[in-house]
Amino acid sequence: MFWHGDGVHAVSATHIGKAESSVFYIPAVPLTPSSAGYVAHQRSSFLSGSPPEDFPGSGGVGERDFVGRGLEKDIYDAGRKAMGFGVSVHDEKVAGLTAGQVAARRAFREALAVQD
Repeated sequence: MFWHGDGVHAVSATHIGKAESSVFYIPAVPLTPSSAGYVAHQRSSFLSGSPPEDFPGSGGVGERDFVGRGLEKDIYDAGRKAMGFGVSVHDEKVAGLTAGQVAARRAFREALAVQD
């Protein structure tokens, strides 16, 4: 399921099904310093296998001891960039970017503490 931030999203107030149900919230965010901080935190949680701060009941062991849990090597292409892996200074050098777009990309990269 894909959900856009401008679209309506809701879940039932009462679950009447016979099996568990769940909803994944996977934010797609613009290049802002606060978004970069969120991505950096999520990346760190993923790498350590711990639950992220915004997950209900945070503080548990998460998936760190799960056999076969996802690792950085399992993330490909666009997913790597979305998780803050492989973001580089070269992202600022795309032809046709405005000064504001370059500044946003630079701030995002710096907030992720990406090293070249």
